[in-house]
Amino acid sequence: MKLMTWDLSGLNARKKRGELEVFTRGDFDAVFFQKPKLKRERSEKLLGDGYLQYWNVNDEELCTYRNTVTLVREAPLSVQYGMGTEKKPDTVRVTTLEYEEFYLVNFSTPSGALGKVLDKLRWMAKLNDYAAALQRKKPVIMGGAMLVCLEDDDLEDPRYCARQPGYLPEEREKLRDLLGQGYVDAYRYTHPHGKAYTYWKTRVMKEKDFGFRFSSFYVTEALASRIVSVEVLEGAVAVYGCPVLMELDI
Repeated sequence: MKLMTWDLSGLNARKKRGELEVFTRGDFDAVFFQKPKLKRERSEKLLGDGYLQYWNVNDEELCTYRNTVTLVREAPLSVQYGMGTEKKPDTVRVTTLEYEEFYLVNFSTPSGALGKVLDKLRWMAKLNDYAAALQRKKPVIMGGAMLVCLEDDDLEDPRYCARQPGYLPEEREKLRDLLGQGYVDAYRYTHPHGKAYTYWKTRVMKEKDFGFRFSSFYVTEALASRIVSVEVLEGAVAVYGCPVLMELDI
């Protein structure tokens, strides 16, 4: 099974820069997009045919940084939008597709910027509870933008970022809680050491490789041994988020 997760920060901008080729040329079983920032009717044309498309959007805000779009080849048994515990507009941050043997979960974490770190922490706690509840039923494959760097190897300058959202001790603790309840960071499982970044705030930071590993796949421990490969496509983009690919033997 081949999967992609990508924090787009604008689907149309990716198209204009020619960066969507990694998607259009790929043969994926499931694709998790976050932050398309484009209305559904326009985005569906860009994404083309061949996938079932599940758009998690609120009627009153079709173009935001919250939305998630999930593409799959095979129809799921059921689809759930949101975690069932949050209020609008945050219901668009999580989409869950249920299959016979596992769940697929596409998520987009709040940034915590502009003084909203506590909101981010509360949301992450809800995500952890939701992930634990799913795990009690069957294995789970989560993919998305966690917007948290757990270790020093996950960002270029840990000292500079020590008091900024994305590397705060409280955020890292929430991510450790997720891993502690039986989830595995698929990238770190296959790459225990070394640096690879999935996000750069500006083009200059991209050129200097001043980045952050904000996106990944998280799978329940029962699936860890089935991870074939995880790849971060840093060279596929000029700025912002880049795709992360994972292959599972299922």
